[in-house]
Amino acid sequence: MSHKYSLVTLAIISLITTFLGIFQVLNGDFSGHPYLLIPLGIFIWGDALIIGPFLFLCSIYLWFKKDPTCTGLLLSLYASIRSFIEIIYGLNAQFTKTTRPWEYPFLNMDLVKSLGVTELHVLYQVGFTCIFVVSSLIFLNYLKKYLFIRKQ
Repeated sequence: MSHKYSLVTLAIISLITTFLGIFQVLNGDFSGHPYLLIPLGIFIWGDALIIGPFLFLCSIYLWFKKDPTCTGLLLSLYASIRSFIEIIYGLNAQFTKTTRPWEYPFLNMDLVKSLGVTELHVLYQVGFTCIFVVSSLIFLNYLKKYLFIRKQ
C-alpha cells in the first residue's frame, strides 16, 4: 500500500512542479533555484519543464505496472543518470572561469568566499559521485531482484 501512496505523492509533486516551472519560466526566472525540488534532480526552474512531466508520467506508468521492483529500477536508474550528469557539470565547472546564471546567487555566500568557487565545484562533484555510486548499487540490487523474479 505504501508503494501506491509514494507514487501518488510523486505524481502530485511532479504535477505541481511542472506548473510552477511553467509559471516561473514565463515570468523570466528560468535559472532560479527551486531549493525544495533539488532531491528530485531539479536544480533550476528550467529543469522543472522537462523533469516534472517526466516524473509525473513515470509515476502514472508505475502505478499501472503495480510492481515495486519496477519502481525501484526506474527511480534508481533516474537517480544514477541525473547524478552522473551533475558529476560532468561539476567537473566542467572546476576547469572554467565561466559563471553560469544560476551560480551568481552563490558567489557572495560565506561558504563560497571561504572555500573558493573551484573548491566548491570539487565538493559538488564528489558529492554527486557518492550519490551516483549508491544509486547505481541500488539499481543493480533491483535489477537482480527483477531478473530473479522473471526467472521463476
